[in-house]
Amino acid sequence: MPAPIKGRQAPQTKVVLIVDWSGSMNVNDCAPWKAALQAAQAIALAIRSTGGDVRAAIFVEHLWHAPNFSADVLFATGLGSISLLEARGEDTDFSWLPHVWQAFPGYRVVLLTDGNGYPPKAILPSGRKRTSAVLLQVRRNCGAEKVAEIESAIQAFASSFVHVDDLHELAAAWALLIPRRMQ
Repeated sequence: MPAPIKGRQAPQTKVVLIVDWSGSMNVNDCAPWKAALQAAQAIALAIRSTGGDVRAAIFVEHLWHAPNFSADVLFATGLGSISLLEARGEDTDFSWLPHVWQAFPGYRVVLLTDGNGYPPKAILPSGRKRTSAVLLQVRRNCGAEKVAEIESAIQAFASSFVHVDDLHELAAAWALLIPRRMQ
């Protein structure tokens, strides 16, 4: 008979990756959008390869996702009538966050955004605690006052955030915000 396994097994990593699809992510020949999408793809593949569960969506004023928030959306060229080859959304709005928190209560929510948006009207402490954000080139593209305004808005609904000024550091920043174990 095999010997019983001693110790605890690490809980499965569970993450919802949400990427900003606003038009401001489309500057410099779509560089921010392409980098964000590539980083999200890399993180999704890494989580899947370790047996974790990763879900994904894109957002502007609305949240768009594939059925069951499948991370396959990160590898698609389109979602319904919208093309994912370039970012084209209008406004940045985070009002959909309570829906994500409720739909995925045991998941870490990681956002990638490059700007200030409208915060959710209802901010649940439990949702905020498991939400993080990557602020893409905010310090490079905005003055100090605007950076402080964006950070303040993000801190209202995310427990942590990290600035990424160089697009090559994007995947590493996402990885910093995703715990190895989600408890």
